[in-house]
Amino acid sequence: MGRIASEGIETCLVSINRPSSVGQSRAFEIGGIMYHIVDVQVLKEYHLKIRFSDGTQGEVNLSNLVGKGVFAAWKDPKNFAKVSIDPESHTVCWPGGIDLAPDALYEDVKKKQKAA
Repeated sequence: MGRIASEGIETCLVSINRPSSVGQSRAFEIGGIMYHIVDVQVLKEYHLKIRFSDGTQGEVNLSNLVGKGVFAAWKDPKNFAKVSIDPESHTVCWPGGIDLAPDALYEDVKKKQKAA
């Protein structure tokens, strides 16, 4: 897995077709509770609305990743719009094996809620 620095999401782990991650849950644990991404919606350009299993929800801006490395496909907004939730790993993913670490997304949403 590689580490991608981003504005809005300080760090975001990405895996690309790694056999070791297939079927492994990317759900994360905070205080002994496992959180999964349960809903994702594409909002304006390169923004997602994400809802977690604990009810936490919010918007994340991924525009700063567009065109960088594995995110080159997102230059076409139609590719970005193909986001879904992986039924095994419980995180957002795109065709080509791209997924984002749910813990980084959760922290970003919580940080924005505190700032509001």
